[in-house]
Amino acid sequence: AATLRAETMPGQTNCWILPSGQYGCYKGPGLEVYVCSHRAARNMSFQDILQPWGKPYCYMEVSGQELLGKKVKAPTTKFDHVFVLPLPTIKMDKGTGVVTSVPSDSPDDYAAYMDLMKSDKKREFFGVKKEWVVPFDLIPIIDVEIDGEIRTMAAQYMCEKLGVQSINDRVKLAEAHDTCYKLGFDKGVMSTGPFKGQPVKKAKVEFRNVMIQAKQAFTYSEPEKKVISRSGDECVVAAIDQWYLKYGEESWKGQIEGHLQSSNFVSYNDRIKESFEDAIGWLKEWACSRSFGLGTQALVPRVATCVVIVENTGRYLGTSSSSSSHCRDAQTLHIPVMLPLRWSRDVPVCQGGTSAP
Repeated sequence: AATLRAETMPGQTNCWILPSGQYGCYKGPGLEVYVCSHRAARNMSFQDILQPWGKPYCYMEVSGQELLGKKVKAPTTKFDHVFVLPLPTIKMDKGTGVVTSVPSDSPDDYAAYMDLMKSDKKREFFGVKKEWVVPFDLIPIIDVEIDGEIRTMAAQYMCEKLGVQSINDRVKLAEAHDTCYKLGFDKGVMSTGPFKGQPVKKAKVEFRNVMIQAKQAFTYSEPEKKVISRSGDECVVAAIDQWYLKYGEESWKGQIEGHLQSSNFVSYNDRIKESFEDAIGWLKEWACSRSFGLGTQALVPRVATCVVIVENTGRYLGTSSSSSSHCRDAQTLHIPVMLPLRWSRDVPVCQGGTSAP
């Protein structure tokens, strides 16, 4: 099950799946089997989580309906086990398709859980047994001040305040979600677990690290949204070693800024110069594109116009030029570079992504 909020794991009461979703049972390390969406498994295989590289081995496919009612172990919660329950709003192209549930802190989880807790008809519709839900009370995990008082279960308070009736109240749930998550992170204090008494913003990172060290979790990355490459392939986040030029390194950045303001740089349009200044301000580490191997030509962002790039072993990488500006007497700059250990050419890679343990 995937989450972006490891610090809330002590509050788990169940695990969500999409009843109509299609899942795969994939071969993991050793004797482990990972149940997740096919998209997530493909991403994991490019991050050395599943094998082989790019083609994870799937033992069998299962539907979400077949997973309903299965007992699962939820790390760090007080329950010996929890049950897999249905959530029709899950998106199979986001995360693993299997979602942790913390209804005391998440308004969406609270609304869905209360639907099953209180409605016999809703349980009957999904084929959920009463004993899968009713014995598992909400677990307070974060104290946060909302409307002038400390709330021990923010999701319950906000849903009752706004009159949320079901998971179909999307506008009200969005407002409740934003309030709970923003105030919880900024002002919340852990009320249970190993980091009880600590601010949520501090416990978030520490709890994540503890779970990873205990082998209760691992990090997984994926593109923030669907990204299609020029070849028509859906992009993944891949764990490959890559060259990164450290454009934000202060000494080199200073030389570039000095050159931009000097008489050696002439821009025929003030907007061009402004765009250079803007790029210099935000550009930090950036992948060094090249066809293959070391010592071949690299495409360099335009802020490095007419600069010969030399990495710290002295090997020539390439030059750049621009038709929108004129440079004279360009200097050779030595740029700090993070060196690669391995290079893979055949994988569409997306830099941006979200991580979840």
